[in-house]
Amino acid sequence: MSAFSTPLCREGLVAFGDSVAERAADLDMGVADTRADIASAGAAGLLHHGIDGGDLSTMVEIIESTSIASLSVGFSLWAQRMTAEYVARATGSA
Repeated sequence: MSAFSTPLCREGLVAFGDSVAERAADLDMGVADTRADIASAGAAGLLHHGIDGGDLSTMVEIIESTSIASLSVGFSLWAQRMTAEYVARATGSA
């Protein structure tokens, strides 16, 4: 069962995954950069899930499906997410 509450969220993840998969070869060859993918994930609203202390299952699904398309982007997405988590916990707000 998917953790996404709306079809729109699911569609955003699918579109993001497709975009990452299209760029995977360029990422592997070092001619593309994961920063563009992280920015796209943010623009698609995929980075905030669970940051407020809520359920992390949606974020886990996002990182997992991204990693299937490109391990480089999945790792970068995880690192971005962990940084946001540390900052949110350190400041006491999201």
